[in-house]
Formats: sequence, C-alpha cells, structure tokens
Amino acid sequence: MKKAHFALAGVLLIGLVAVFFSRDMIGRALSSEPRAVVAHVSLRNNCALPDQNFVVKDLATNRTTRFAGGVARVNTYSDHALILHLAAKYDGVQFNGTAQRAKARMTLTADCDSSEKEAATMKSLRKTLGGN
Repeated sequence: MKKAHFALAGVLLIGLVAVFFSRDMIGRALSSEPRAVVAHVSLRNNCALPDQNFVVKDLATNRTTRFAGGVARVNTYSDHALILHLAAKYDGVQFNGTAQRAKARMTLTADCDSSEKEAATMKSLRKTLGGN
C-alpha cells in the first residue's frame, strides 16, 4: 500500500511539473486574444492559370502576399481571415475564393473546376485582357 501511495505522489508531482512548464502554451490555447502568426499557405491549383497569378490576401489589412516555391508566408494575426486572390495585374477579374482563418499551416484552393466558376473567371479574364 505504501508503494502505491508513493507511486501516486510521484505521478502527481510529475503532472504538476509538466503543467508548470507548459502553462504559457496552455494559456495561449485557452486565450481568445489574437496572436501574431506567420501563416505558411500552400496553393492547391485546380485552375488553368499558372500559380504565379495567385496571391494570398489578408482581409483585415488588404495586404497581399505572393507565392514563392508554392508557399506564401503571411505575417498576420490568428483572428484574421485569408483568401486566395488573383494578382494585381488582373485587377478587373473577379475570382471568388473561400476565406479561412489564419493558422500556421494552411492550404488555399484555386477551384476553377466547377463550370460556372470557371466560365465566370475566364469571361472576366478575357474581358480584362481585351478578348471577347
């Protein structure tokens, strides 16, 4: 019985030490305050356009970040939403991406597979570039 009490006390002591050293991490996880984050955003491109024609836009600040090597590194905050956008040279083209809350690792998808979205994007692109 004495061994069981000693073992229980040892486990409790180890648990208390672990909580003490990880209290900052636990506090951040439970906190609702936004924190600075570098979002590493990967692009899943299902469109006929090359990757360099897309950027990540921070909807809270309207700042855009280009992809380099398939990844955009966005300095933002955890409560900001990021969305895939077309590069500034296609300013007149409408592309509807889906916004996602910023996190350290994320993937945004350029989805032109649905015929309605693709047709609207391509029509807008042709109009901007002076085509039919």
